[in-house]
Amino acid sequence: TNRLAFEEIYREEIVLVRPPELDLPAGDRDAFGDLPFVTYDECEYVFGKWFDSQYGGQPGSLASVHHFEELEEVVAMVASGWGVSIVPEDCARARIEAGTVVAFRPHGRQCRNPVYAVVRAGDYRRGAVERVVTLFDGPSVAGRFSQSSG
Repeated sequence: TNRLAFEEIYREEIVLVRPPELDLPAGDRDAFGDLPFVTYDECEYVFGKWFDSQYGGQPGSLASVHHFEELEEVVAMVASGWGVSIVPEDCARARIEAGTVVAFRPHGRQCRNPVYAVVRAGDYRRGAVERVVTLFDGPSVAGRFSQSSG
C-alpha cells in the first residue's frame, strides 16, 4: 500500500549455530537432512535464506527434533547439544562469544537479512521510533530515517 513507508534500518547476519563438538559437512547441502534441527515459529524464511545464500538452494529435507517459540530457547538447546539451528547472529552472540555454540559459515560467506522500519507514509517520525532505529545502528541511520521523504 502507498500509505506505508518501508526503510531498511539494519542488516542482520543469519548464521547456522552448532554445538562446538559437532562437525558439519561444508560441501553437500543434502547432508544437512541427516542433522537434528531445533526449529522455531516462522523459521522457514530464515532457514531458506541461509541455505540459498550458502548453497543456492535448500536440502531435500530437514528433521525438526525440537520446536520453540523463543530464540533464546533454541540457542540454549543447541548449546546443550540437542541439535543445530539457523538464527539471527545477534540472538546467539553471547553464546558464540562464550564458546558454547559455534557460528558455522561453510563457505566463509555472510548471509544478511534486511530489517525494516514500517511507518505511515508522510507521518511525523515519533521519538520512540527514532530511539528504536538508534538502537539498531546508531545516530547515522536514525538521522537518515528521520529525514527520509517516504
